Amino acid sequence: MTEKPGQQTQVPSLAYVTRPGLERLVVQNLGLNLVTLWFYRFWAKTRWRRHIWSNVSLLGDPIEYTGTGAEMFKGFLVALAVLAPVFIIFNLWQFAVSDSAIGLFIEQIFYFATLYFLIVAARFYARRYRLSRTRWRGVPLALDARFLDYVKVHLTQHGLALLTLFLLWPRASLNVEAWLMSRTRLGDRHFDCKIEWRPAFWPWITFLFAGLLALVIILGKLAAIMPQVFGDLGLPGMSSWWAFFAVLFAAASYTAYRVRSLRQTIAGLNLGDVRFACEARAAPIITFIVVGIATLLAIGTLGALMAIGAGSVFVIFVVPIALLVAHAIIRDAWVAPWIVDHVVNSVTIINPLSLNAIANAAHDSMTRGEGLADSFDVGIA
Repeated sequence: MTEKPGQQTQVPSLAYVTRPGLERLVVQNLGLNLVTLWFYRFWAKTRWRRHIWSNVSLLGDPIEYTGTGAEMFKGFLVALAVLAPVFIIFNLWQFAVSDSAIGLFIEQIFYFATLYFLIVAARFYARRYRLSRTRWRGVPLALDARFLDYVKVHLTQHGLALLTLFLLWPRASLNVEAWLMSRTRLGDRHFDCKIEWRPAFWPWITFLFAGLLALVIILGKLAAIMPQVFGDLGLPGMSSWWAFFAVLFAAASYTAYRVRSLRQTIAGLNLGDVRFACEARAAPIITFIVVGIATLLAIGTLGALMAIGAGSVFVIFVVPIALLVAHAIIRDAWVAPWIVDHVVNSVTIINPLSLNAIANAAHDSMTRGEGLADSFDVGIA
């Protein structure tokens, strides 16, 4: 391609190249999880991430994940030490005010407010931990933000969205994302992020409509089946297939919203004179998920028929194990990597060679995010 004077060349310098062995790793992780009653899950997640991260290359060099299972396990213990007393206190509080409707109402307000705060904390610290354990050419990523500042931004933005009955949720969530990305650093350079949220508005409205439609159909179906419980809601009783397709429509529209939000976030990123663009599409991602679910349902149906037909205790025992293996492979070795592959290979970097000039920060981010609370990587994000 001939480059005009002053023209910036778009170079697809970010790539996802699949390395073999992921299926074997997933099966090994599942086996060790079963043997250890899921105690091994912290090390399993770490091994999976290292494999997926290393499949992504920037300017020909792979991304490296340096987190450890021990760090995540320690973070789990800290989370447990925090959560156990909190839930004990609320259970005692609920028991003490069980005869008072006002007391129970106040207790529930504080309970859900505390739960919301803990979820926000888990999302923040898990993100900071993952960034601090991600490197490229030895250059670390970091999140230079304080948790309390994040809470203020999060509550302000989502509080305004709540006042609009969630109509402006894309504005709130993308403003929070822009705030986080503007405090994310690669080496000694901070990203700048200004996200245009309006293109994500109509996909969000479509999701709200789809979700409301699914809720109405499901309530109508339940009212028709159990009138003694729901009474006459005045909703039409419809076939279960309508409910199925309504839920599918809601899930697909939510995926479309998330993809649009991702595209807007990447398009709003700058790292000096390095800019980014993303052409990820919802249709392939929805297809990946549908194919995965359909495959799992087909395997489950076939296994159930085999178990019923054989009537053998051995077959009845083996089928659930086989279903667990199939679920793990479909989710962690097929669908999730397919989605990462599609997204990564849809990103274009403008002025990518400027990344070569990024120097490693004098303050290594591996000295940040090493507090145990930073390992609250509980799978929420």
